[in-house]
Amino acid sequence: SVRVSPKPNRNLSGNQGVWYRVVEFRHMIGCLRIGDTGFVSLARSKYVYWRILVFALAMVGIGALVGAIIVSFVMGFARTGAEPATIVIAAFVPVVVLVLFAGIVRTLLLDIPLLAHVCETLEVSNAGALEEVAQSSAAVPSYGEGTAEALDVGGF
Repeated sequence: SVRVSPKPNRNLSGNQGVWYRVVEFRHMIGCLRIGDTGFVSLARSKYVYWRILVFALAMVGIGALVGAIIVSFVMGFARTGAEPATIVIAAFVPVVVLVLFAGIVRTLLLDIPLLAHVCETLEVSNAGALEEVAQSSAAVPSYGEGTAEALDVGGF
């Protein structure tokens, strides 16, 4: 009898989701061919787990620091008899800074190290064949017609 496996669940969470994404990425890179040149990714799930843990711990630490700053601001302003609006702003500003800072922390602690890991673990077979791959000699549109065709919204 033929056994049909179900479609892969892309809504996996936690460890399964990370492992699945790494395996999916390695498979996608393994199927990539440019002419006679092939690619193999040896990216490791353990490295991805480690980077996520470092990022999560950094965000918890930064969140605790921001929480302490908020408490000290609110307590300090409350002791001096400040207006309620001043106290609210004193509590709101550190939260805004945390939200803006989270993207920078993610880039520095997660995105860049993961990109570096992918580059370090990428193997290219028959790289000399890339010299034979030529760019298309078709006329290049000068007003974005290629974008319109790619998005299937019509041309000029």
